[in-house]
Amino acid sequence: MKKFILKLSLYLSPLLLVLAVYALKDPFKVIYHYDTFYKPDDSDYFSLCSDYVSTETLIRNYPKYQYDSYIFGGSRSGVYPAQEWARLVNSARCFHYSAEYESLYGVEKKFELIRKRKYALKNALLVIDDDLLRDTANGNGYLRMKHPLLSGQSTYKFQTEFIKDFFDKEFLPAYLGLAFSKNKREYADKHSVMKFLKFHYDDRTNEFFRFDLEQQIASDSAQYYTNLKNVFYQRDSIQHYGKQVIGSRQKELLASIKQILAENNTAYKIVISPLYDQMKIDTNDLHILWQIFGKQNVFDFSGINAITQDLHNYYEISHYRPLVASEIMDSVYKH
Repeated sequence: MKKFILKLSLYLSPLLLVLAVYALKDPFKVIYHYDTFYKPDDSDYFSLCSDYVSTETLIRNYPKYQYDSYIFGGSRSGVYPAQEWARLVNSARCFHYSAEYESLYGVEKKFELIRKRKYALKNALLVIDDDLLRDTANGNGYLRMKHPLLSGQSTYKFQTEFIKDFFDKEFLPAYLGLAFSKNKREYADKHSVMKFLKFHYDDRTNEFFRFDLEQQIASDSAQYYTNLKNVFYQRDSIQHYGKQVIGSRQKELLASIKQILAENNTAYKIVISPLYDQMKIDTNDLHILWQIFGKQNVFDFSGINAITQDLHNYYEISHYRPLVASEIMDSVYKH
């Protein structure tokens, strides 16, 4: 029996060692408490669960800052400068309640959390697109999962998902190798599951700003876009429309959001993002949004227009720059 236990221990020792590393390092920052998840000027080689970061930051900071205005959406909503929006809505208590790979499910759950905790909800800005409207359930994988307070998922299940992703056949070797790498940035660039990210983070507003990309563009705009010439594909001049994505479940979630907005007498705007693909939102989807939220509150920047025609408005084909968000906000709040 002792020999069996010894052999089993030797067999399991690599697994136990890796688990010990995971518990000690807490790479995804979901095991221990953190006063803040990032430093003001920070960098990283892989993303945390932004939904978890946003929700934890909101709950921790609310007693101090008493937020009353929120920007909702996915990573594209992150370029809407909180300071500029604060001026437009006349509030200095703004919070980016966003999440990478955000879903309509996630947005509705965030509104529910605000209602349940009786947080003030004076202003709201929702930045949406087809991808966000399409998803109506909790996501899979640590990047797409919602905070357990939103999803109702058990803590055990939530933590298990992070451990599973840590043991991913690509992520684990890359993570362990990074720890021993002399040039971490060069190492990260060679692994598809990692990417060097440099950003400014404001803990008060939960706002990220990719100043490294803006610096590259400011330094040599022509070179930046030349390097991405294969990314910015040629588009035709015909207006294409996306498929309808708003079904019965989406209508339920949108109606729930509208009810919470009405209960709080919230001033709100909904922005449909201008994406590089120039795909116009489905006409039926747009009409449904008008019916639920009012035509005067929905602003459609999708499709072929002055913003989407200019590739210099984009970092790459998925994300537009803060200057675009500023232009949109100025336009929206003039109405």
